[in-house]
Order: sequence, then structure tokens, then C-alpha cells
Amino acid sequence: RSDAHAQTWSSWSTRAQLLSRPPDRKWHLRQASISASLAQGSSPRKRLASLGSLSSLGKVPEAMQSLKTGAPQTSEYLHFPGWGLDDDYANSLFQQIQITTLRHINLSDNRLTESFVRVLGEAYEGQALASLESLHLAQNRLGHRGGMGLAQLLLGQPDKPTRLGLRELDLAENALGDAACAELCEVLQRRCFDLVGLSFAKNKLGETSKVGAALSGLLASGRKLQALDLHWNKLTGIDAVHIFQGLQDNSVQIQGQLVRVNLAWNSIGLRCIDGISRECKCDACRHCSKSVSVLASVFQECDTLFHLDLSYNSLCAADCAVLGEALRKNHSLFGLHLIGNEATVDDIGNVCPRLPEDLQVLMKGEGLRQAMDECVRSTPRKLGLDRIGHYSEDQVGAEVEQTHQLKLAYEMSSPSLKMVEKAEVFSEVDLKLEKEWVGVHSKVQSATSFSAGGEIEEVRLSARCCWICENWVEEVISYIPGWSGQETALDDVTEVFAYFSIDAFARPTRLVKATEKYYARQFEPSRVGRSDTKGARNVAAALGSSECKDRQPFLDKDGRMITFKGYRMLPPSYLNMQVIFQVNGSFVCADHLKQVRLKQPVFATLHCDGRQGPTGKLPSMPVAIEGCAREAVFRVNEINVSTDARNWFETGMANALCLMEDPRLRFSLEVAPRMLQRDRPSRQSWGYQKSIFKDYRRDSDETARQCFDHDIELNRVELCLKRLQKDYPNLDITAMREYIVSNYRQLMAAFAAGSILTFDASIRQSYGLSMRGFMRILNPDYNPDTDLVESLRTAQKLQTFSRFDSQKIRSPKHAEGPSTPRTPRTRKTLLTPKQCVVTPKSPRSINADLGRLHYIAAARASQDNLLAKQMQGLPPKGLTRYEFVEAIVRTALARYVENRQLQPPDALRKFFEEIDLGARLRRRIMLQDALFCEDCCLLVRQFLKDLHKVFNVYSKRLKFPAAVQGENALMSYAAWLEFIQDCNATFLNQDDHRLAFVLGKEICVEQHKTLQHMVLSWSEFVVCLGAAVSLAKDFKPAEMADRLLDFLQDNVPQAAKAAQQTQDAATKQTFASTLAKYGKDPEVHKIIGTIVKIFQDGDDDASGTLTVDEFHQVLNQKHIAASFQEVGVSLGDLTLLFSRLDADGSRSITQQEFIDGLLKLRAQMAGL
Repeated sequence: RSDAHAQTWSSWSTRAQLLSRPPDRKWHLRQASISASLAQGSSPRKRLASLGSLSSLGKVPEAMQSLKTGAPQTSEYLHFPGWGLDDDYANSLFQQIQITTLRHINLSDNRLTESFVRVLGEAYEGQALASLESLHLAQNRLGHRGGMGLAQLLLGQPDKPTRLGLRELDLAENALGDAACAELCEVLQRRCFDLVGLSFAKNKLGETSKVGAALSGLLASGRKLQALDLHWNKLTGIDAVHIFQGLQDNSVQIQGQLVRVNLAWNSIGLRCIDGISRECKCDACRHCSKSVSVLASVFQECDTLFHLDLSYNSLCAADCAVLGEALRKNHSLFGLHLIGNEATVDDIGNVCPRLPEDLQVLMKGEGLRQAMDECVRSTPRKLGLDRIGHYSEDQVGAEVEQTHQLKLAYEMSSPSLKMVEKAEVFSEVDLKLEKEWVGVHSKVQSATSFSAGGEIEEVRLSARCCWICENWVEEVISYIPGWSGQETALDDVTEVFAYFSIDAFARPTRLVKATEKYYARQFEPSRVGRSDTKGARNVAAALGSSECKDRQPFLDKDGRMITFKGYRMLPPSYLNMQVIFQVNGSFVCADHLKQVRLKQPVFATLHCDGRQGPTGKLPSMPVAIEGCAREAVFRVNEINVSTDARNWFETGMANALCLMEDPRLRFSLEVAPRMLQRDRPSRQSWGYQKSIFKDYRRDSDETARQCFDHDIELNRVELCLKRLQKDYPNLDITAMREYIVSNYRQLMAAFAAGSILTFDASIRQSYGLSMRGFMRILNPDYNPDTDLVESLRTAQKLQTFSRFDSQKIRSPKHAEGPSTPRTPRTRKTLLTPKQCVVTPKSPRSINADLGRLHYIAAARASQDNLLAKQMQGLPPKGLTRYEFVEAIVRTALARYVENRQLQPPDALRKFFEEIDLGARLRRRIMLQDALFCEDCCLLVRQFLKDLHKVFNVYSKRLKFPAAVQGENALMSYAAWLEFIQDCNATFLNQDDHRLAFVLGKEICVEQHKTLQHMVLSWSEFVVCLGAAVSLAKDFKPAEMADRLLDFLQDNVPQAAKAAQQTQDAATKQTFASTLAKYGKDPEVHKIIGTIVKIFQDGDDDASGTLTVDEFHQVLNQKHIAASFQEVGVSLGDLTLLFSRLDADGSRSITQQEFIDGLLKLRAQMAGL
């Protein structure tokens, strides 16, 4: 083993001895992930081998001792990068597994030589690597012989050609040489048709002319190839000619998918001494010129290439000028690196050659580059490409997968390493996440490679102006006529441009006329909440409160606001960006943005769109007006790009630009490289699947059928219908079932509303439908005070009835009381005796009288139901949903069928119409139709951060005793009531608080199986907010967006304030108890203060706890570790520390757990 690894395992051994813990499997897991432990792919819940079971292997490292001797194990992946393994270790390793089932092999950064390739061939017994998907052998010592042997291994038997499934091949830093690389390219071209990523970086390529032609042939046939890494070789002009021709053929001839190419640190533009100063005809110079010419053709003809790195290739200014001219019409290459050549890349992706003859222009360009470099370096850490996966993933389709992969790409350690305190088996979910992590880290030049500089990072510190690597964001800039300026008529504004300080106000962005939803309160400074999206406060500060009232935007005939909107790609720097607006033919400041008066003026030139006539084609760049002198500007607007970017990322309205390498996702961008104006904004149609509500499962007939099928297994409706066939032989039971299914959404809505209105939230269990609620469904005019006799009799019958009582009521009694003689049930009297029917005053009174009896009958019928006894979410009192359905059907049949008034199908139909069963469902449908729209979606996204904080805080309150599975954060019904009361919405009463819960709650198919129907997920919480708004007495569906905005700005902040006060009080109490316990220790105050700061910095989701990722991110900062070191606490291994602090095993730690655990650890260290 290498010295570094020896020191690592020595430190682990020392810690194990100090803590007196045996070297069991949990210790093993911190040294190797389950992917390195050969996790079972076919049986994900099998136990892994324990430590020490391979003692016979002798020198095998500790993490590899989990492999059992004997029969080979079935495995899908090997992940041992950076272990210092040599050929002997690999030989021992392959003897323990069935290698033909492997899909991923990652043995990078080890000491493997050409002997390893022979070992690999012997393990495969001469067969082709048919099942292998990724092979990573980078940073080893394969050399020429190893490369040739690997080519032969991939080729297999020539007389039995086999198509390989290899998708990723990484052989970087192996000194393969040209011959081995050419042989590998030929084999890959013949066998690997699904190859996606290929890396030959740092392999001494280019010493001969063979490799260029071989790579060209591979590119011309690799239809699925997406990433090619050839950096740090000796490729010259002649090789580049072949490679660029292959790029052209890949895109034009076969419509390939090649999006990322890395050719940095080669010699593509290296000319002879004479060729530097004058045109030379030697082979080297001629090949350089031809390679540049071919690459220029690639820029003009190819639209798939997304990221190209040509850094440090000795390209002269003339060559760069040729590339720059060809690149002007290319709007698909988003990332280009030209560091180390005689050119730079500006902020919109243009190539700027360094022409020495124009010294003034050169000095100006260098000054601009330095200013841009300072701006790029000022990007906050949270907005760097390595942190962007931290933000929410409210995207759809391919972007969900890409975002998840980006998040895993920057997760350097295996997910299983964080589960050191789990049980002795890994679940299927654990293995699935592990496989996803291994799959992402088995990619050639994945997202992590964009910003990685490796050993040359100190050279790459210059600003690259790469939109991808520096995570530039799409900044939205707008000018609202009548609001941003003093326009008195809409026709006063014909053309608007915006100039930015990033390019010294040289190239403006054209703003396009558009419309958007108008909210009056956003333009009233006195009513603007925390989110001032339209700059009402800035307008009031610029004009004064009195004049601000006269400012209003212009509206079209549909009541939508007229605005001019544009987009510009900018680095997410915390340095303010200056903006100047050109309205028609003059420079102005927009009143709705922050204004700054400059000490020294800046200069800008007026521009026009450059269109030749009204119907002329719009050029990609605005054109300066001829004969117009530069004007001095003393007042500018300022915007903070980092603040805007953070809000967009957190609300899911933006994502990392590197995800757009997938062509399916590029349509969502309004900005393209080297393009600053469009004819019109490419407005996309809004869709539910792309909205903030996409995770909410809307009501559907299919869901209703699933609920019916679930409930019919638990109640006796099927038995009732079958008994009817004896009196009605021609009865179609299937048709009656279908009619019930068609009305099942109405039944469920009526049950939920009737149950929740009479439910006591303090019980903290499941709600059930009480007798009073059932009576109100049958008769909305029901009043228990005027029907006292029946109420007392019912109470007498129900006083001993409880779902969880040991004494069960086994024989039903009649509604008239104990004195009424019992009548035996016969087949003709389907459910009740006719004597039970009391002469009513109205049809609804008849329903109520019958309902009392069938309410009791349905409740008693399920007492001995074995399936119901296994349910954990049954209500302690009242009917369940399936019992309610039975009671309704019983009552309907008794109402009309017992007296032979109607046929059974007609009886159900008339009964449902009589009690108006669909009233609650109509309100629910109205809610979903009004809420699920683009305007409401944008409003929720605008307040998404605050809503997430509120949801996370109240999710910690009033939890159910029994854990509800399936979600990380769930808000209980009691917590919802507390939240809605804290909102202080005066237009809602107590019943509205309850109804809002069931209106926004999704339909639960297996209701009462768990308590899932008593908690809200995040998406359900958002819909419940809309439900609360819709319950206002004067509510109209067309006003949903306006009412929701008022609620989010006026009421939700009150709940957030109340929650914060409660949380602060709990924190003070926690600290007080801690000080009382450790008050004599003078360092306790410092520790508490440090922990408070840690939670403020690290608790990104405001949940009051730190997750594993948040814990690592905040404690990896040097000043935090230094603060703990001052008070005698050494953090050491953070994964181990987290597991010790997490007392309840919830994978998150509270402030109390942090304080108690850290003080105990400090005491133990002091004792040692």
C-alpha cells in the first residue's frame, strides 16, 4: 500500500482502539462503500460479509476483507479508486467474484500494470466483456503493452464477433502511446456501438501521425458518443485536422450526439519560428492553418457541440481571428476555453484576438478582462457549480435526471458511507442510490470535470468567461412603461435596450414587448410585503409617496400589464451590476430599480435593432446608430445578480447551465451565445407537469376506482347487492357497481368534509364520521337540539361502542329503543325491519331516521373484520370511509327498495340526488381548476423560500405518535390548524380551517391503513393554502391569483413570525437548561455561540436541524474547526462525529443534540 493509504488505515485503527469499539462491519463501512464491498445486485436485502472473513488472504486491505472465500459472489460493480492496489491484489479480488456479471469497474488511481490486463483476461476466460458498461483504469501503469492487451481483450475472439455494451472507457494517464490508442480506437469502432464517453488524456499521444486518423474514424462512426477527453497530449496540427474532420462527420453525416470535447494542453497551433511572424509554407504551419480552417467549418455547420476546451494550444491571433469570425453565427456552442492562446472570450462568447498592432484596443481589452475577472471571482460559494445540486429540483422530464446526476457528481463520498449506524442489512433503496452514485462517477468527463483544474488549477485562475464552468445565470431585465418612467401613453415607448457594465456598456440587449399578469397591490408601496418584485419601494424613494400614487403601468384590453423584457447571461457575482436603459433615442434610469449617481461618468453609444425596413431580418446583435457620438451618463441602475440567481435556483425557476448539454432542455433558455436580440420572446405554454404543483396527484376516475376496489374488500356492500338478486333476478350488479364507482369521488368528498368538521384535533389520531356528521350529510337541516329524543337514544346505543374496546356489541338494536320487540332478520327484509321506519315530516327526515340505524349497523358489521384489525389508521370513534359507503348504500336501499317504491339502481340515483352528495366535490373541482394555472404557479414560486421555511417549521410540531412513512417532512392535521390560526385570516372561521385541510389533501387509496390521510406533504400544503383562500364567502374563481397573493403577503408572514417566536423561546429554554447543567464551565458560552452560528449558516432549509450534507458543508470551513479547537474540541472525522451526535438515529441533529453530544465528547477528550 502507498504511504498515504497506510497512514489512513493506521488512523482508523487508532480511533477504534481509543473508542473501544470492535472492528465490526460499521467500521468497515467507513473505510469502503457498499459498492466496494461487492453489494449483491440480484438480492438487495442480503447481508454483506463481515470484517475479518477473509483472513486467509493475508495482505488484502481491511475494506476488501469483507469478501468471502469459497464460491464466487454475484456483483454488479467494483469501486476501488485510489486504494493503491497492485496486480496481486487484483488477482485475489477477481478470484472471489463472478466477474462476468460486473457492469461497472472503477480501479482508477492504483498501481496496475500490463499484468493486470492478463489477469482480467484470465478472469473472463477469453470471453468478450459483454456485460461491462463502464471501465475506469485511469492513473495506472498500463503502458503500451497494457493498452494492446486491453484492445485484444475487448476484441474477443475474431471468429465470434460480439457486440459489447461498453458505454464509458477512461484510460487517462497510462502512457499508452499512439499505437495502443489507435488499436483501441479500431476495436471500439468495431465492437462498442453504444460508447458514450472516452478518455485518452495524458497518454503521450501525437508522437506519430497514427492516432489522429484512428480517432477520426471512431468519431465518424460513434453515433452515441457524447464526451471525448484528449487533454495533455502532444497532438499537432495534422492530428487536429483528422479529429476536427471526425467532429464534422459526427454532427453532419451521422447526426451524432458529441457535446463535450477537451483538447487542452496540446500543440494544435504550434508553428515554426518563421510561421509566427510571417506566413510559412512548411508542413507544420500548413497543418496548423488547415486544422483551424476545418474547425471553423465545424463551428459553422455543427449544432451539437456544447463545450469545447482549446486552452494552451499555442493558437496565434490570426488563427483565433478565423475561429472568431466563423463562431459569430454559431449559437449552440455555450462553453469555449481559449486560455493560453492569443485570444480571449468575452461575456457573450465572442473570440477576441490579441492584435499587437492596436495597442490602445489591447490595453482596453485587458482592463475589461481584469474587471470581468474580479466579477467572476466574486461568485458566492453557494452559487458555484459544485454546490448547485443543493438547490431544489422543481423541474421535469430530462432535467430531473440531469439535476439529480449533477447533485451526485459533487458527492465525493459514497452514500453508504453516511449510513454507519444503520442496521446490518442494506435496503433496496440504499442499493439503488448507491448504484446511481456509482453510475454518475463512472462517467468520462462528467459535470465535475467542467470546473476541475487538477494540477493546473493555478494556471486556470484567469477568468475564462465560460458560461458553463462559471455557472453563469440568465438575468431577466425589464422596463415597464408608465411605471419605470414618466410615459403618459403606451405609444411613447417604441424601442428599449439595456446596457450592462460587464462589457463597459458596449453591447446592449434588446428588450422585447410582452404582457404579464397585473396585480394592483404590487404597485402600492404601502401594501408591498417582503417580496418587492416590481420595485414599488424604489419608485416611492425616487419620486416620493405622493407622486408614486400617480404612477401605474399600462394595461391591454385583457387587463394584462405591458412590459419590455430582455435576458442577459451574467456571472452570479455579489458585486452589483450596473445597468443603463435606452428608451427610444435617449438614456434613462428606470425608477423601479435601485439608482446610483456616479462620481465619474460612463460613456455609451445609442443603438438600434439594425433591421433593414419593417419586414427586414433582425440581426443577432444591435447596431450602433451611425454618426451618433458617445454620451456621458452620470446616473445608472444597479442589480444584484447573486441575489436574483439564488432566488431562481431556490424556487426551481433556473438550473445549472451545464444541464443544457442535453438538447431537449435548451428550449427553456431565452439567451443564446453571440445573440442579444430576438423578434419576440419564445414564451412557452404553461403545463401542469412543468408547474410547482406537478407532485400533487389530482383527482381522477382511475383513483376513484382504486379507492372503491380497496373499500369493497372491507365493507359488505357486495353482499348487500348479491342479496338483492333474490328479489330482483334481473338485477345487473355490475351496472350498480359502476354507478357507485362513478359517484365515488362524491362519496369520498362528503365523507371527508363530514368527518373533519366534528373531529377533535387534540386526539391526534385518525378522523372518523360521527353520528352528527352522518346526519348532516343526509339532512343538512339536521339539528340535534330539536331532535333530542333520537339523539339520546342514539347516544345510549353508542355509549359502549368504541373501535378499540375489548367488549364488542354483537347484536344490533332498533332505533326505537330497548322496549321495542326485536324482529329476526329475514332475507326479504334486506337490512332493517319495516317497523323501524318512523312517519317523517320530509324526505330528508326519513333519510336521517334510517341513517341512525344503518350508521350503527355499518359500524358493527366491521367489528370482526380481520383485514380491518391490521390497519393502524382506524379512528377511535366514528365510521371509516368504507363503513360510510356501506351505511349510505344501506340507507338508500332501505329508503326506496324495502317499500318497493323503486328499483335498486333508481333508488341509488334518486337518493344521491336527494341528499345533494356532490356539493363538496363541486367545491373541490372548483378549487383545482382555479388554482392550477400559470399565474398561481408563478406566485407560489415567488414565495417558495418563505413557504418552505414555514412548512419545515410546522412539520416539527404536533407530530403523530406513530411515524408516517414515505416523506421526510410532513405536516400533521393539528400542526395545520395551528399554522392556519397563526395566519390570522379574519375571513376564515374554525370550520373553514378544517375544510381547507380535506379540500387540499390528496385522495388516499388505502385510507386508514396508516395515518397518511392525516398529514400533508409539501405539494398538499400548497394546495391547502389555495383551499383556505377559496373558502372566503365572497370568493370568485377568477380572483384566485389576487386572493392568493394577498394571503401570501399578509397572512403567511404572521404565521412565520409566530413560529419563529416559538422556536426562539424553545431555543432559549434549551440554552438555559444547558447553562444550568454546565454553568461552571467558562467555555460553554463559546460553544453555544458557535453552535448557534453553525445552525444559522448551515441550516439551508430552515428546518431547525442539520442533515448530513449540511453538517459536512458547514463544519468543513476552517474557521469553524478553529473555533472548536479553541474550546478543546477536535472535530476529527465528520461522519463519525455526526453519527455520535445523532442520538435518535434520525439522520439529522437538533441544536440540543449538538450541544449535549459535543459537551460529552469534550468531557471524554479532557479525560483522555
